[in-house]
Amino acid sequence: MPEGYENNIMHAHLNIGKAQLMLADLLPGQFKQSGTTVTILIDVKEVTDAKRIFSALLAGGQETMALQETSFSPAMGQVNDKFGVEWQIITEHPDMRKDSE
Repeated sequence: MPEGYENNIMHAHLNIGKAQLMLADLLPGQFKQSGTTVTILIDVKEVTDAKRIFSALLAGGQETMALQETSFSPAMGQVNDKFGVEWQIITEHPDMRKDSE
């Protein structure tokens, strides 16, 4: 954990029904702007769902990371919606599903 970060939240994971809410404070050095101090992450199982959600949030917003395949996800992207809220959309890697199905 970085020095000076001891009283911050590195990772919080809340289960709400069938949904998961993940939270974290910004790391030292990350840009902070009033109104955008929270990033909401949506974790879906299907790439088609990721594309649909990403497109809906992008309407009137700004893409900050294209929805793309990464080493740990078939589809991950980031967008600031028209209200300035930052969203990360991620599709879980099929190898990670074995315990959740």
